[in-house]
Amino acid sequence: MKIVVKYFYTICQQEQRKETIRQMIAEYFDDNLEFDKEIFKDYQEFLQFIFPFRPKSLNKLGETKNTKMCNILISELIETQQIMDTMLFELRKDLSQSDILNIYKEIDSTSDGFIDVIKVKKYLSQQFNYQTSNDDLIYIFRRMDKDEDGFISMAEFIDEFTSENQQISQMSTMAQTRWQSQASSQTQFVPPYSEDCRELAIFINKLQNIKVIDEEELLKLKRQFIKQKKQSFLNLFEDIAHSIYLDKRDLLNLLSYFKISVNSDLERICKLFNKDNPNEIDFQDFLNFFTF
Repeated sequence: MKIVVKYFYTICQQEQRKETIRQMIAEYFDDNLEFDKEIFKDYQEFLQFIFPFRPKSLNKLGETKNTKMCNILISELIETQQIMDTMLFELRKDLSQSDILNIYKEIDSTSDGFIDVIKVKKYLSQQFNYQTSNDDLIYIFRRMDKDEDGFISMAEFIDEFTSENQQISQMSTMAQTRWQSQASSQTQFVPPYSEDCRELAIFINKLQNIKVIDEEELLKLKRQFIKQKKQSFLNLFEDIAHSIYLDKRDLLNLLSYFKISVNSDLERICKLFNKDNPNEIDFQDFLNFFTF
């Protein structure tokens, strides 16, 4: 069933995003941070959510302490978890127990009574031509292999697809709306841009109309944009980027959608985000640009 591919893909996509955010949190982490007591029962649970597995940069924990940046990133991490919970719930809610058992039997092609990484990789490749990386398989097994024995038992598989318990119980309306927006845009080349995307398009238009951008003027424009912005930087980045990177094609799509003419070299603007590689602006570049 194609739903299992969508399910696994969602896990991989969102866990990869969470891993990236966790790496950044580790750099800015301050152990005096306050935590949201409506979401986490204590500080230990809060830490477990942020660092459930050892990030590559954990040996540099708090090397560049920045409480403001850290709080922004933790909010992004929580929201990403909420989005993932919502997406997975929507995918599995219409599956019957019979459907779940049939999917398990299809993956367990040798009828050994367990699923390992080889079977998952083979199933996704042969049935749906979906190629998984080693990281993808790690993300899938981290979530589903509850006893961490290297195998997904039938009980663990059924629990994954029938449990309604969410890792973050406070499911925000924003997360649900975000998922619906993503689902409705899957068949469209241009996503349904948010109000903040329109504000960003206006911001980019102001930049392209300035021949020589000085730091004072740029700072003023940034402050105006941030004051009007409502959604998170991560959501905004995802709304306009066609992949994990943002480039001038994305800015062209954005401006065209809001019927704003392009009257200068967009690469010049892209260099404001990433001077060395303007065609590969990642989320960290995007966030750094607006953080002052």
